[in-house]
Amino acid sequence: MFPKTPLAEWQHILIDTSVLVDYFSDATRYEKNPLVKRRIELSQKVLNALAEIELPEGKKRCIYISSITIGELRKLPQSDNVNLLVETLIEHDVIFVDYTKRIATDLLYNLEKYLPLGQKFQFVAHLEKVLKIDGVASARQWIEDDMKIVACAKSIKKLDVVLTSDARTFLPIAEAMEVPCITMNEDNFQKDIFGNLDFTGISQTKRKKR
Repeated sequence: MFPKTPLAEWQHILIDTSVLVDYFSDATRYEKNPLVKRRIELSQKVLNALAEIELPEGKKRCIYISSITIGELRKLPQSDNVNLLVETLIEHDVIFVDYTKRIATDLLYNLEKYLPLGQKFQFVAHLEKVLKIDGVASARQWIEDDMKIVACAKSIKKLDVVLTSDARTFLPIAEAMEVPCITMNEDNFQKDIFGNLDFTGISQTKRKKR
């Protein structure tokens, strides 16, 4: 489910773990992997744009992060960097969304609603297969955490979009649960006549698909 409005108009945005990791990564370390390098650079441009582009008077931009994301960040090996990251988020008035019993219940309800009968098991099995091909050992935990983050996003009233760098599992889960989500791919953003990112409009490619 693609967002209905351009970045410049977004007010309620949940940021997935993958985008935060990219944002705080050094793109120059990935010169030999141009796809990852471009993804990191785009994540940084998008989050910087959200911080810099002002909304009309009377409107406020709210950035949300799931408590599941905080847990994932603390599992990363660079613990000092992670603690600094979390402190930075707190300083910028980020709203943390707890994965509560109510959200857990809503997740189960939504899984049954959007993936009826045996579709849920087939869906999860497919995602596990995708992750295992990429060498991910704890595929089931990865998928469960993604589902919990999407459930947190779905609990946010007037949600505009979820930002993710994970097109393998997170995006399919968000789409299955009808949560507006966009990946860090330049094709998802409009460009001006010079090929520069234009955050005031919606990608024409995506507009045609909607």
